Amino acid sequence: MSKFKKGIVFEVTTEIEARIAQRAGACGLILNDPVSDSVKRMPDPQFVKTIADCVALPVIARVRIGHKTEAQIMEVSGANVIEESTQLAVEDDNEVFIEKQGLTVPCICWAKDLMGIVNAIHSGAAGVIIGNNSDKNSDDNAVDIVGNLEDIRDEREEIRNALTKKAALNASDPNNAEEIKKLDEVITEKLGDFKHLKDELIKVCKMKEFPVTIFAHGFKATPADIALMIHHGFDSIILVGDDVFSKNSNPLKYASSLIQAIPNYAKPAVLMDISDDMGRFAY
Repeated sequence: MSKFKKGIVFEVTTEIEARIAQRAGACGLILNDPVSDSVKRMPDPQFVKTIADCVALPVIARVRIGHKTEAQIMEVSGANVIEESTQLAVEDDNEVFIEKQGLTVPCICWAKDLMGIVNAIHSGAAGVIIGNNSDKNSDDNAVDIVGNLEDIRDEREEIRNALTKKAALNASDPNNAEEIKKLDEVITEKLGDFKHLKDELIKVCKMKEFPVTIFAHGFKATPADIALMIHHGFDSIILVGDDVFSKNSNPLKYASSLIQAIPNYAKPAVLMDISDDMGRFAY
């Protein structure tokens, strides 16, 4: 998944949009099939083939959560990555993801908390998408998306501290059963319905970084939004919606401006320049 690091994946609906995204410097494309969009299923295989043939970029195809047959069809249709999408299925707190064994292309899953990431990793996912959990704001609020990732990191740190304290107690005061039990309860509470993933949770929390690519799920982004998400440690950004292409008067300039924000995320003066005159939106 290194090809997606520090890049932007654009959602496209046509060959023209795919070519504009490639010219702008996108690291990949995610498909929004205009024919099947309202049907809530995988895109038409011919649409996948058409886009894959017209650009030299990785193509991500959405399938319903847990639907391995759709994933297999997308795989042979030419998709380079499979996304188990909450946009095609009702989100559940206890997602049963596709078992990735047998698939030859990497898969990415959605997560809204630490156990969501652990569950995705357990299923064999190579990447995780993190969006906005707030009920009050839409996905265009980069601050909420960043806040979600920070909350997940805080969860991980809480477990990490409990593990460290427990190890110290076991070494210095192994008979302090009450305090050890309290520390175990921190882990048990975090597991929720995923009791079977205790070992996986502990393994992930002991790691310095998450062992998967972390994607931000953005919408109506500006260069400032992109810079904020990269600054806070997202590996890559998936931008969805038709704002970049069909609703913008200069989609190439807009897409290019967003991509330029990544290497310049810590340079406000450069961000100011690339934010100038990005094209008008037609709402």
